[in-house]
Amino acid sequence: MVDWKKHIDRIDQFSLKVNLSDLSSLDDLEKLLYTFFSFRTQPDITSQSLLASVLSEASLVLNALKTQKDKQKSMEELLFSLCSFLKTILSCLDRKEDPLDYIKLLQEKIKFLSTGTEHSQVGQTYFDLHRREIPAFVNPAKELLNNAYNALLVLQKSPADKQKTDELFRVFHTLKGEAKLTGLSSISALAGEAEDFLNTLRSGTTQLGGEAVSVFFKTVERLRKLLEVVSVDPKKASLENVNDAVLNIKDLCIPKFNTTSSSSVFISQPPKLDATLGFDYITDFSAEAFDHLANAEKSILVLETSPGDPEAINNIFRVFHTIKGAARYLNLKDIQTYAHEAETMLDMVRKGALRFEGRVVELSLSSIDGIRKLLTLLQEQASNDGEIKSEYLDIGPSILALKDLIFGNKSQPLGEILCNQGAITDSELQLALKIQQEASDAPKIGDILVATKAASSKQVEEALESQKFGASIGASIRIHLDKLDALMDLVGELVISEAQVMQSPEILAIQKDYFHHNLVELDRITRDLQQLVMGMRLISIAPAFQKMERFVRDFSKAIGKDVLLITHGEDTEIDKNMEELIVDPLMHMVRNSLDHGIESKEERIAQGKSLIGKIELSAFHKGSYVVIEVKDDGVGLRRDKIFNKAVERGLVKKGENLSDNQLFNFIFEPGLSTADTITDVSGRGVGMDIVKKNVDRLQGKINISSQEGKGSVFSMSFPITLAIVEGFIVRAGSDHYILPMNAVVKFVVPKESDRIQIYNKNDMYKYSDKVYPMIHLNDFLGVKDGRSHLEEQTICILDSDSGRACVVVDELLGQQQVVIKSLGKKLTNIKGVSGGAILGDGRVGLILDASSLIEYALKQEGV
Repeated sequence: MVDWKKHIDRIDQFSLKVNLSDLSSLDDLEKLLYTFFSFRTQPDITSQSLLASVLSEASLVLNALKTQKDKQKSMEELLFSLCSFLKTILSCLDRKEDPLDYIKLLQEKIKFLSTGTEHSQVGQTYFDLHRREIPAFVNPAKELLNNAYNALLVLQKSPADKQKTDELFRVFHTLKGEAKLTGLSSISALAGEAEDFLNTLRSGTTQLGGEAVSVFFKTVERLRKLLEVVSVDPKKASLENVNDAVLNIKDLCIPKFNTTSSSSVFISQPPKLDATLGFDYITDFSAEAFDHLANAEKSILVLETSPGDPEAINNIFRVFHTIKGAARYLNLKDIQTYAHEAETMLDMVRKGALRFEGRVVELSLSSIDGIRKLLTLLQEQASNDGEIKSEYLDIGPSILALKDLIFGNKSQPLGEILCNQGAITDSELQLALKIQQEASDAPKIGDILVATKAASSKQVEEALESQKFGASIGASIRIHLDKLDALMDLVGELVISEAQVMQSPEILAIQKDYFHHNLVELDRITRDLQQLVMGMRLISIAPAFQKMERFVRDFSKAIGKDVLLITHGEDTEIDKNMEELIVDPLMHMVRNSLDHGIESKEERIAQGKSLIGKIELSAFHKGSYVVIEVKDDGVGLRRDKIFNKAVERGLVKKGENLSDNQLFNFIFEPGLSTADTITDVSGRGVGMDIVKKNVDRLQGKINISSQEGKGSVFSMSFPITLAIVEGFIVRAGSDHYILPMNAVVKFVVPKESDRIQIYNKNDMYKYSDKVYPMIHLNDFLGVKDGRSHLEEQTICILDSDSGRACVVVDELLGQQQVVIKSLGKKLTNIKGVSGGAILGDGRVGLILDASSLIEYALKQEGV
């Protein structure tokens, strides 16, 4: 079954690209045509033979128009027509309706744009399709406009009335949808613009002010007149130009300033991004906008050698115009406002009201830099799931500088800037001005403020920068993740090669102090480079925690519990490749705490607890590991329940005495659940099993502590990165192996007297009054040339979630940081081995999996 909604989304993305592109640029057109070609050659589209044929015609026309400058308007109209018609056609296919009439209409539209002659049925046919629906549309539409008028009367007196604002929004939303379905594009466009503006007001941060109310009264009257025309001639009503009314509403989105005074202040605010839609649209917009800004800079350089070049000036104007339109479409207010003011300045240059020199050049370059900084912050916000961690850019002084130039005002005085920034008080400014007037040498106001200690030198310097609007912008470039991975692999190879060189006998034999000093310096630089590249892959864990906040809010409401989620350490960094694998076990543990840990309201009241349950998420670094804890103040783990379930499953025998850690780890067994009832979301004993598997995949460990009636703490620890492991090099026979440091408890020189031999079972070893199962690495790996006497060997006590065991190796060789290498698909499931590494002497060493070794030892002993 074809997923037509997927293709509709692609058309939406294509429409956004059309809006972002400069259609006078051949490069932009080539990119658009390539995107369109990729769409029309999709198997689902080519299966619709008539549609595929029409789209092929469109491709031919687009290719013919792309190099003709006088056909730019036709190119633009065709691209937007394609987007509009294709959405309608694909919607019909999604609803299993016949789109034949719309396909024919699109074909006629293409012919008209290629020949300049409109077919006699074009347009009229479209309305014939909907004529029967028009009477059913007009009367309800008039009633909707009456409701809008009444709501505006209330809002005129009470702008803060949220109920009436919502009512007004619903009116235009309904009108837009009904008009679109009836084919009345002008009404749909005007109502849609009104709906978009009202939607921005519904957050409650702004109100429908006096100017906006007036604009909306005029909009209602304009729509009423259109409805009168619709009853007589639907085609004429739809083709009526409503751009003036649409622009009146769009202008409401641009913050207004006092055009006679420089005291107006623009308040910068980070945009609110909708995470439910994903952030691909931000990536596309930013990439296109960066390219446009680079083109504008080139044009400015052209104007330095060819002053007054109209094409270069027009190009700069189009850049700001294009970015403004796309930013408005994406509701990016700061970028929209910035680009709008720069566009207005360049429009005055085009009309001869300003010369492109001096202050205009300075502000043009500063505007490019400022918008670049906003785009960089926008990318950071998108990559952090909608959160900006860097300090946001205050574009207020920049906007004011543009306004001052546009309206002929002088730059804002330094003293006023410092007052507005809160650096000095008004009385301090007045005192400084009095000193300046009375002084014979007329000192600068900034020097006086520093001398009187009203402001610091740094504050004055920053204010001067704002005054001349020349803030510097930090440099950054985008690097594809594949290139970063390749760099990390190369650095890993460098570390291996450096270790091989430093450990070679020939190098060690050189007895020169300066030589070994240089080797130490080389090793330091190599390690620093390795750490730097590792750090480039690290990202904040905050997005994962934010997902939990949304999940707790929604899930707690669904199960009727009041739960407060508290987070700590959101800035803790983890490897980017680990983020997705961490979210899943984290989700299961939080859900387990919500569903099984936190009691019902009645139970909490009976136990004297707060009515609101509490779950704490914490993340912090501990050595080379990151620890994530999930703590709740719920009922805790019931030892008796877990033990009885384990007995039922045959995991333990009745009467056995188990530690808390051993017993609690049974909850990770597949199918084991202590829940009394099975709900829609939990109780089947599979969630915690998934947690254990994912944690093992990340080479991590889980520790559980719990107290009945008080709550539980689940602590997961993972290596900060999966690319490098710190380990101990051990020998078994002639081969070398790596034991991960996080699993090693202690190395012990064994004594034969401490070995406990049990009939028909593997040996046990006694250490510090505790007995551990033993696993001889030589026997486990089938090594023939290893040592056989225990006292000639070394014991390593390993720890995992399952317990502890002793691994007997021939020799401990040392400690080393190694780069993990995959063993390939054919060697993925080797028991006891998790990967490989190239050691300092050039040997290949296998990285041992402590968890599977211990599980093997425990099973052999029947533990």
